[in-house]
Amino acid sequence: MTAELEADAADVVGLEWARRPTAVRRVSSDVEETFLVAFGDGTRAVLKVAEPGRGADWFAFEADLVEQALERDAALPLARGIRTPDGRALATVDFAGGPRTARLMQHLAGVAAVDARPDAAARRRIGRTAGRLSRALAGVTHPVALRRVPWDLRDLAALAPAAGLVVDPIARALVEHVLDAHAGLVESMAELPEQLSHNDLNGGNILVSPDDPGFVSGIIDFGDAAHAPRVLDVGIAAAYAAAESAAASTMAGWDAAVSVTAGYAEEAGLTSAEIALVPAVARARLAQRVLVAASRRAAPATTPTRDDEEWFASTLRDLIAVASAPPGQAAEAPKEWR
Repeated sequence: MTAELEADAADVVGLEWARRPTAVRRVSSDVEETFLVAFGDGTRAVLKVAEPGRGADWFAFEADLVEQALERDAALPLARGIRTPDGRALATVDFAGGPRTARLMQHLAGVAAVDARPDAAARRRIGRTAGRLSRALAGVTHPVALRRVPWDLRDLAALAPAAGLVVDPIARALVEHVLDAHAGLVESMAELPEQLSHNDLNGGNILVSPDDPGFVSGIIDFGDAAHAPRVLDVGIAAAYAAAESAAASTMAGWDAAVSVTAGYAEEAGLTSAEIALVPAVARARLAQRVLVAASRRAAPATTPTRDDEEWFASTLRDLIAVASAPPGQAAEAPKEWR
């Protein structure tokens, strides 16, 4: 299947953007199909193809918010869209036997932060760049910004039935604790600042210099961007920083979360109430990953580029490694966490 999809992607780029790729590689993506495209002149681009039935409005929104963020902070490391020769930002294409919406964008150099093993200082700098993006998106409005994406943490309770698929007793207890506390978390978030945010700042969506893991060369994949409580954005970033650092044994999970949160707050000006909720949001995201992975493991082949068994095991590991420890024990934990 992958070879056929890559051939379709090459045809899409050739027909709609009038450039014939020399190589196309399908990369892992949660919803839409994503391809790394190489051309004969040495340049590269990224092609995204929407899932079947998804209207062009979501893709247009994601492209528009990048442009608006760059208008406010031109130095942000974001990928601009590449228009077709006749000026279209999006193209309706024939892909995998049916009509889809596609867009081509710049390829940003760098390595995934999850593979770069950032230390505390680097994590703080990554947090600052995330905070700059948050500041640039504050005040941006768009009709699609109020969408509820599948990974919206406010809808975590809908995944509660999947808790029965989690047989590890420690992970199960942690998941149930998060679910029990979720209504209170949603109520608390409702009182906090809201804005358009990225909402999926994991280490695969943050690219850094291979020689300087704190220098962010790219923030990619705005597929979860939406208008929501700002604390979701920083809390999700903290969750992934904690899990990735614990898995790589570079530092304790909550120490990494502290660094990202501190950097983010320096640029975005988080309130004390937002900082206080970051650990709860982080635990909720890690539990959400377990529940989603458990569901997909029970109904395989929903994400063909991902090994569902391996992913499920990693989500259990991450949840246990981070959520089993109190965040207040981090060396430089803010007073709100103690």
